[in-house]
Amino acid sequence: MKGSIYKTLENYDLALSSYQTALQIDPNFFIGHLNTGWLLTEMENHTLALEYYRSAVDLLPENINALYGVAKSLQDLERYDEALAGYRALLEIEPTFYIPYFNQGYIKQYYQHELDSAIYYYEQLLRINPEYIGAWYQLGEVYFTQKKYTSAADCYVKALEIDEDFTPARTAAERLRHVKIE
Repeated sequence: MKGSIYKTLENYDLALSSYQTALQIDPNFFIGHLNTGWLLTEMENHTLALEYYRSAVDLLPENINALYGVAKSLQDLERYDEALAGYRALLEIEPTFYIPYFNQGYIKQYYQHELDSAIYYYEQLLRINPEYIGAWYQLGEVYFTQKKYTSAADCYVKALEIDEDFTPARTAAERLRHVKIE
């Protein structure tokens, strides 16, 4: 509790110390591992966060928060193949958790440059949650990169239908107006 109070006050060093003290007293305190992982992620210490998330997974192997923490930490550490495997394992347990689809699409799009795979993951997400604006925008970006401008425009429009003030989609749609179609 003390660690959570310090975290709320944004005193991360004291929050971390409190969480670690709690884990010294009770190494099997699952939420302590998870809270420490979340805090370290916020502090951008992904290597140490990964250790705490893995400890949480050791305690509760099918907990989606812990599994997601492991996969996202691996992604943040640029260990993309391991992150993708972690997201796939997570989706075997909870197939309707759409964020792992987004993260897989993002990895495929920006780091592995496998655009057809990125499309697949964004479309899987949109089957589960058709209102997820980030997926519509990123799908539009993939189509833009592939020079499929009509499909890109459709995605940006869909994003703007969800939120007319979503600046990235508005900017992207404007960028399309200046594209010379060959």
